[in-house]
Amino acid sequence: MAHSATHDDGTLRVHREQSDPPNLDDIAVFRDDDREENTPYYYRDGEKIRFTHRGRHYSLYQQKLAGPYYVKIQRNGFRKQTSTQTNEPEHAVRIAVDLIDQFLYDAPRQMSTEPRSFAKLGTLTKTYYTIGLKHGLKEKTLLDNIAALKRIVGKRSGFPTTPVSHLCGKVIRDFYDAEMEQVLGQGEEARQKALRGIKQALSKARSIFKTSYIHRYEDVGLYVGDIEPFLKEPVEAPVVYEHEPVDTKIIEGLETKLKANKEARPEFWAAYLLAKATLRRGEINRAKWDWIDHTDGKNPVIKISADQKGKRPTTTPIDPEVFKELQWWWKVTGDKEYIIPENGFPSARAGKTLMELDNWFRQNGLDTDHTFHELRAHTLHLVREKYGEEVARRVARHKSVTTTVRHYAGEKKLPEKFSVK
Repeated sequence: MAHSATHDDGTLRVHREQSDPPNLDDIAVFRDDDREENTPYYYRDGEKIRFTHRGRHYSLYQQKLAGPYYVKIQRNGFRKQTSTQTNEPEHAVRIAVDLIDQFLYDAPRQMSTEPRSFAKLGTLTKTYYTIGLKHGLKEKTLLDNIAALKRIVGKRSGFPTTPVSHLCGKVIRDFYDAEMEQVLGQGEEARQKALRGIKQALSKARSIFKTSYIHRYEDVGLYVGDIEPFLKEPVEAPVVYEHEPVDTKIIEGLETKLKANKEARPEFWAAYLLAKATLRRGEINRAKWDWIDHTDGKNPVIKISADQKGKRPTTTPIDPEVFKELQWWWKVTGDKEYIIPENGFPSARAGKTLMELDNWFRQNGLDTDHTFHELRAHTLHLVREKYGEEVARRVARHKSVTTTVRHYAGEKKLPEKFSVK
């Protein structure tokens, strides 16, 4: 075990002896600047919190999940088990030290064991939503992150009244087990899809508890406590592999049908053209005619402001045939501001049109949950084949070539006529 001593300046330090746990470096002795004054060094060892006080070693333990920490104190053969009435490690250590001094050394009581009240998840997520909007995050992003946390905690668990102290490693393990059980026996492809869904949900839910947000929660009186186990609990990572683009024949078939029917459903044709020009679904919803810039003698481009996923202004070239068809649509449509007529919801002005087009794509051979993603990916695959990865990255408006290749363009095709000679 570790025992305490003092530096020359009187501050607490830790000696390690042969009885120290072999993984002491891995189980986080808490730094001096992380502790309040007069709190001994302590560290997490599995489910226990260990510390040294007045030359004796002590352990804090919980009798039930998310329950308060207990400490055992022995004097003259009599052992007393006492609750610290809190499940927050540092607070529990400070209370335990106070109890030890009182029981063993008849010291006066220095602090109350009155437990701090943990914030309820309902109140905390509402605060997160309010702060996020003030910081300029999109409402959809905030709601998606909150929905992910609800999914992990469980919709039937009384989410709004659940205290933050409920968030622990076991919650993650239970969520993982439940998700994997749903795909049991369905093959490795279904299993990998579930793992990707778990990874995405955890990333979204944990973003609610970034350090900057936790500080702001406590600024308004919402006590979060120690949720490190919830944030750090590991799960199996999905296998990473490059995206496989849709067969070109399927895309060509869709384009032929849409073009033949463009007089009857011109909004379908226009939305398809924008997807082929590598616009994302959200960008198609709000695309404006003044995004398109065409100077005589130069290739037409789409210019999008920093109000997009990458948060920076971009310029993307448009295929001449796509531009020609968009010119046709400009002459036909009565809306000279937005490219796709309004037909949707407050959060997606052309949402209903795109949902109808989703169904049409699936009925006509594009069997995927992410239709517009696949159309964008197909164009980026063709760009990569013709111009290389770096040009594909710029057209995709990505910061990393890895993102373009892994999620869109895929691996470069093998030659049709292969020979090693």
